[in-house]
Amino acid sequence: MKKNEKNPSNREILTDSIKRQFNGALLLKKSQASTILNRSIPSLDRDRANFKGPEFKKDKAGNIYYPVHSLVEWLLDTEVTMTSNRFNNE
Repeated sequence: MKKNEKNPSNREILTDSIKRQFNGALLLKKSQASTILNRSIPSLDRDRANFKGPEFKKDKAGNIYYPVHSLVEWLLDTEVTMTSNRFNNE
């Protein structure tokens, strides 16, 4: 048995949870990403316009999709940054 099968990482736990919530989808619509990130759609739009936030994909029709892996990475990076900033401000 592999080590990470016994003790899954936060990345694996988040990825599995998001996939389960959205029936195995690997790309999420803006509204779904908004739910996962706990941010409004206008905030996500503003982040994209300012080259911030998680990686996204745009189809030929102009629809925006967020890969699950980019949401997970963004969540984990944001958590680390917020935790680090919290320690620095005390």
